Amino acid sequence: MTTTYTEHDPLHWVSINLEFGGVDFAPAAPLLRVTGTVDLSRLNRLPELVTFAHESPDLILFQEARSYDRAGGELLHYSERLLRRAGVGIYRGMLARSEHNDLHQVVFVNTVRIEVAHHWLGLDPNEGARRYGYTELVVDGDDARSIMAKSVHLDPRDGDLRLAQVKFLAGIIRGTQRGILAGDFNASISRRSARQGEPQRDFLAQDPLDRFDKGYWPPRQHWWWGRRRRRLGDTIADTRALDYLIDTGWTCQHIADNNTTPTIHPNVDRGGEIIIDRCLTRGGLRTVPGSVQVDTAAERRASDHTTVAGALTIEK
Repeated sequence: MTTTYTEHDPLHWVSINLEFGGVDFAPAAPLLRVTGTVDLSRLNRLPELVTFAHESPDLILFQEARSYDRAGGELLHYSERLLRRAGVGIYRGMLARSEHNDLHQVVFVNTVRIEVAHHWLGLDPNEGARRYGYTELVVDGDDARSIMAKSVHLDPRDGDLRLAQVKFLAGIIRGTQRGILAGDFNASISRRSARQGEPQRDFLAQDPLDRFDKGYWPPRQHWWWGRRRRRLGDTIADTRALDYLIDTGWTCQHIADNNTTPTIHPNVDRGGEIIIDRCLTRGGLRTVPGSVQVDTAAERRASDHTTVAGALTIEK
């Protein structure tokens, strides 16, 4: 059965951080790193995980694709076959290697609806480094309204580096250009407060070193009208990366759709679950009301992160 799309159909996206690419490794002996047994049982659940909100999403933004660039890209193409054989759709996976480790990012596009115009891999010295990892997409044959999409996995330990990363990668999306950044931002946000429902991290429940991953430690103590504003030793959340994107014109789909569901499964991080997996858009992309969903079903848990999905209207 062939699905026919019109310009009025929303663009359905899914962001999934499948921990270590869904590949589990058991070393054959102590201190061995590359010799042992590989278990693909979590990766084999990919079709089930990405279809919790829509039976055939247009765009799957995938993080932590560990070793998906090795052996002729066999894990990348294996994932494509999983999606096709499960009837989800015929997808083309566009991989961007991480510059820091082997946890790469992939953008899977549903070829029934989306064509790839460009996929920047840093091979051409004239293309500009800021384009690296972006895929320029044509939806429903509309060349005049292309979308620049990138799967994001920001540094999990260093707030200064996260801020530098978003400044670098967001710099090319200007004017009316449509852009999608979705994935694991490893950061919280201050542009929606706790009173407005934004989940907050209790840093005092964490070990001191862990606090620095997502916050400032140790903080300065501030006094206001004779009262200390924060508890002694409390850590200030580092929200600079996501705040920068919002302040420069990007729209957070969680906020636009008033979704306050954490994207880390319970009991993964001490200090409480927060929203670190998000989709941010820019240009003529409008949130479909009620479309942003976070998969918290225990029976579909296959990672420390939840799967996040939503839908966008492409405006003229």
